[in-house]
Amino acid sequence: MNRRAAITLTAAAVLTGTAAAAVVVPALAADPAGHAPASTTTAQAALSSTNALSPEQADLLDDPQVTVHNDPDTARAAAIAAGRPEAAWDKDCVTWNLPEPEGDDKQAWANELARTWLETHEAGCPDAIVFPHYYVESFTQGAPGELVVTLDDQAARDYATTASEQTGLKNMALENFRALFADHRDLKEVTYTVDGRDLSGTVDQEAWRKITAHWLWADPDFSDELYTEIYGDLPADFSSALAIDYYEDFHGSSR
Repeated sequence: MNRRAAITLTAAAVLTGTAAAAVVVPALAADPAGHAPASTTTAQAALSSTNALSPEQADLLDDPQVTVHNDPDTARAAAIAAGRPEAAWDKDCVTWNLPEPEGDDKQAWANELARTWLETHEAGCPDAIVFPHYYVESFTQGAPGELVVTLDDQAARDYATTASEQTGLKNMALENFRALFADHRDLKEVTYTVDGRDLSGTVDQEAWRKITAHWLWADPDFSDELYTEIYGDLPADFSSALAIDYYEDFHGSSR
């Protein structure tokens, strides 16, 4: 299995004290606005980051009645009228564009990672991906090696509490770090933030190492080729206490 194929991780049982929960990324499981997550399709792999779907490609999507409008205002109105959430109306990628770097090496680097991230989801733009990824607004470089992903402020309104928003941001950063680090070893950390809000979630290689080690300990059916390539198998003396410490380092202590 190649690295990108390994990006979609199997569900791992994660422990909080003595209670088990079959959840890897809780924030990805449900849409608080009531829009059920939809699976991506291989048709979306044909999208570029700057082009809308052709009518032929649109016919391959889950909704065979979808109509592509190249005028953004018409497309937005039609999508919302058809029941698309306002934050994700552009699933046909009519308006999505990555900014031109224009000699800016930092933006060129962020664009490269953004394209890799979209490829892992077989999508041409964030709105073509399920909740909560359709909140993604932009990709920029912060500190050297740091990818900053900014979400639309609707994300803040859709999360019920500050705590759940913080957890969601960190879980999204974790998934993105794992997806990108396979092919971009110069990536040091991924930070997710919400436009206009003083909240963020950051995951670096050490945080990914620890939570993955926890999952490997907690679920014998879970595997991660990238982790094994870098760190090898878990040591025989890897303890439950260490696994729980790793989990609580990532999610916050419950003790």
